[in-house]
Amino acid sequence: MLFLLGVVFLALGVLAILKPSVIWYLDERWKVKGKFEPSDLHQVHTV
Repeated sequence: MLFLLGVVFLALGVLAILKPSVIWYLDERWKVKGKFEPSDLHQVHTV
């Protein structure tokens, strides 16, 4: 069970490095209304 949890967190970490916009959608999208994209500054500071 602990191994599976480790794999999930590892996959999320790799996803955060390769596609920070996906993490933005999961974490911040619900806070804004309308059609917004993560700013360049946010993407730089996420990695």
